[in-house]
Amino acid sequence: MTYLEDRTTPAGLWHVTVATDTLGPLVIPGELRTAINNAATDFAANGGLETIDFKNPNNNNVVLNGNILLAGPLPDINFTFLIDGSGTGPPAGNTVTVSGGNGFRVFNVLNTGTISGLNLSGGDVSGNAAADNAGGVIRTLGVFILTLSKDSISGGTAVPGGGIAIKDGNLIVDQCQISNNTAKALGGGIYDATGQTTVTITKSVIKDNTAKDPAGIAVSKGGGLYSWATATIDQTTFANNTAELGGGMYLTIGRTTTITNSTIGDMNTATNDTGLGGEGGGIYIDSPMTVNLTNSTVADNYAVDGGGIYVAFDGKLNSKSATIAWNTAQGSGGGVYIDDGATVCTVNSAFVQNTANAGSDVFGAVTTFGCNLVEHSAGSSGFDWFNWGDILDPLGGTFFSPLAFNGGPTKTCLPDFWAIDNGDNAFTPGPTDQRGLVRIRGGIIDVGAVEIQPVNPDG
Repeated sequence: MTYLEDRTTPAGLWHVTVATDTLGPLVIPGELRTAINNAATDFAANGGLETIDFKNPNNNNVVLNGNILLAGPLPDINFTFLIDGSGTGPPAGNTVTVSGGNGFRVFNVLNTGTISGLNLSGGDVSGNAAADNAGGVIRTLGVFILTLSKDSISGGTAVPGGGIAIKDGNLIVDQCQISNNTAKALGGGIYDATGQTTVTITKSVIKDNTAKDPAGIAVSKGGGLYSWATATIDQTTFANNTAELGGGMYLTIGRTTTITNSTIGDMNTATNDTGLGGEGGGIYIDSPMTVNLTNSTVADNYAVDGGGIYVAFDGKLNSKSATIAWNTAQGSGGGVYIDDGATVCTVNSAFVQNTANAGSDVFGAVTTFGCNLVEHSAGSSGFDWFNWGDILDPLGGTFFSPLAFNGGPTKTCLPDFWAIDNGDNAFTPGPTDQRGLVRIRGGIIDVGAVEIQPVNPDG
C-alpha cells in the first residue's frame, strides 16, 4: 500500500519525517521503513531514480533530527536510489542516525545508489547463517555501484566486513568516517569479497576498527580494509586499526592499489594473538598484489615484522615520494619488511626513524631509482649512493618530526635538512606534496611526502 502523505512531486520522492520504526501490520506514514517499501513499489511499476530524504514538506522542509532505532531488518534496497540525510559530514554534521541497535544490519543494498549525510550504526550479524553474516552496517549483493558520501559508518559486527561488505559491486567512499567496527575474520572496517570490483576511497577517515577471531583460532586480516579489488585511496587516513595481518589494510589477489596523499598511521597494529600473525602494522601486501604508494606517509604503526609495511612473496610495492617513519617492529623491518621473492621499487622516499631488532628501516632487497633517504641501511640491500644518489646512514641520524597535522587534511612528518632539495626532479609525483602545497621549492624536490615551504610564500 502506498501512502500519499510520504510522497510529493516529483514522482519518486519520499520523505522520512518521524524517527520511529514499526513492524507488523501497521504501516506508519513518514517512517523510513514505509518510504523504502513505497519506493520499491514505485520502482517496480515505473523505474527511474527513487529519492528518500529526511525533510518535512509540511514544515518548511526542516530536516529530521533524531535517532531511528530499527525494530527489525529493513526491506532490501532493490531499486535505483538516493537516500539523502542532508548532513554536512560525519558525525557531528549529520542530524539523522539510523541504528541497528546491536541487532540488525542497517541497509542490504541490491541496486545502484547513493547514501549521503547519515550516521549509520550497525548491529551484530556475526551469528547469522553463513550467507548472511557479512556487513554489520551495510552489505551489497550484485554488480552495481554504491556511493557513500559524508556518512558515518560505525558499530557494526560481522564475520567479514564489520562495517561494510561488498560482493560483486563497486564501492565509492567520499568524505566518510568508518570507525569502531569489528570483523571476526576479515575487514574490520571494509571487506571487499571479489577481485572483479573497484573500491575508491577519498577524503575519508578509517579508524578504530578491528578484525579478530574471538576464539583465537583463525588469522584475522585487514583491520581497516580487506580488499581483493582494484583500489584507489586518496587524501584518506587509516588510524588505530587492528588485525593479525595488515592492521591498517590487507591487500591481495593480483590487483593494483594506488595510495596517494594519504596517511596510514597513528597506531595501526598487527597483533600476534594466534601465533601466526603480527605482520604489516600499516599495510600487508599479499601476492600478487601491486601497491603504488605516492605522496603518502606510513608512520607510527606497530607489528612483529614489518611495522609500517610487510611485502609478502610475489607482492610488489612502488614507493615514490613517500615517508615511512616512526614505525616499530618487534622482530625485523621496522619500516618495511620485504619477503624473499617480493619486489620493492623506490625513488625520492624516506625510510627514517623506524625501530626493529633487525633492519630498522628496511629489511630485505630493494630496487632503487635513486635519491632515497635511509637512516639505517643495515638489513637492507639494493640502495646505492654512488650510482643512484641514495643517502645512506647520514651522520648524526635524521630528524623527521613525529606524525602531526602540518597543513592539509592528513597528518604528516616534516622532513629534516637531509631530505631538503635532495630528490630527483625527473620523478616528481605531481605539482603538490601530500598536503596540497607546491612541490619543488628551491629548484630541487625534497625527499619524502612533504615539501618544505619557504618562510616567504612568494620565495
